[in-house]
Amino acid sequence: LPTGSANNDLTPLHTMESILVLAFTEKDGTVSTAVLETIGAAISIKQSLGGELVIGLVGEEVRPAANQLASCGA
Repeated sequence: LPTGSANNDLTPLHTMESILVLAFTEKDGTVSTAVLETIGAAISIKQSLGGELVIGLVGEEVRPAANQLASCGA
């Protein structure tokens, strides 16, 4: 990530406008551990760089996944 220069300022030079995570749901409507880890990383990036986190769920049944993510703070 680009950061400040010679004075060792580690403040990012830019903020993100948005971070988009697209995730497929499992057959039971939940998301996999890999998706949860990806969203966790996206949350960390959002906290570091700012911006909005948008999560798109794709699958036949997405309500269980949405509830699962909401309970995790996403």
